[in-house]
Amino acid sequence: MRITTKKGDSGETSLLGERVSKADPRLEVIGKLDEAIVFLGMAISNTDNSSLEIKLEKLETFLHKFMGELAGAPEVSESFMSYLEKVVDNDIELKGFLRIRGNSTYLHLARTSVREAERIAVKHNFPKKYVKLLNRLSDALFLYAYELQKDEGLLEYF
Repeated sequence: MRITTKKGDSGETSLLGERVSKADPRLEVIGKLDEAIVFLGMAISNTDNSSLEIKLEKLETFLHKFMGELAGAPEVSESFMSYLEKVVDNDIELKGFLRIRGNSTYLHLARTSVREAERIAVKHNFPKKYVKLLNRLSDALFLYAYELQKDEGLLEYF
């Protein structure tokens, strides 16, 4: 299978068969989420916490499906949102601003990519349900990063 089709050389690409500009806001958001998936992969590859690994792999799968939804595939955002609401329904003890340390750095990178995707979605008037989902996703990534830092004994504050 060849990966080079040369169909994108003119600055367009396909979203489920529809030709769109590579500057399309959906592609901007999808690109930031793709970046977040790379950082999730790095976090998964560098953790010994099997429980966290399972949670991150679930986020990774949801993110792939959500990117598909943004491209026009069937909706998954409702079930993803329901899952994220359960994840973030936890209290943690923050004593200030958390210093980013250890393997949680990868999760913080994923979180910042998701935050950028959220800002793009707001700027381009994406449906509110997508903005809300991206907000919860970044919250979930923060909680998982906190959990990992705590497990590694690296909770430090400003």
